[in-house]
Amino acid sequence: MRAHLVVLGLVLAAACGSDTGTAPKRPPIPDAPWGGTYTLKAVNGQRLPYTWSYPSGSTFTLTGRTIYVYSDHTWSSLTRYSNRPGVTRGDSTYTQTGTWARTDPEGFVSLSATDGAPELAGTAMATLLRLSDGFDVYDYSR
Repeated sequence: MRAHLVVLGLVLAAACGSDTGTAPKRPPIPDAPWGGTYTLKAVNGQRLPYTWSYPSGSTFTLTGRTIYVYSDHTWSSLTRYSNRPGVTRGDSTYTQTGTWARTDPEGFVSLSATDGAPELAGTAMATLLRLSDGFDVYDYSR
């Protein structure tokens, strides 16, 4: 049930986001030690693609995500996914933007999206970024 709510949130965020499939317009400016470009490697410890399945036969598959962290406390992302309601499959991309805060030297960070998607919180240390939406854990590396 929790995974369903999270995926529903991702689908709703995708509906509100841009489907242009283009990367953010400006390059990341690293804010040492954790700014830069992060690529999603795993969800809940499983390598991509990661699929949520539903009793109705629908699936939502996360095939890739890149997060760009900027020194002005903003971030943007490009997400690739496929959504299969019943027998119809649709491959899509969307972009998101938001703000970030790092609250301590141990690396705790939070990312808030401007489209109202659930906040992501976790740790950013050196080349690793681990975020959670409260249900799933997303592991990134740069």
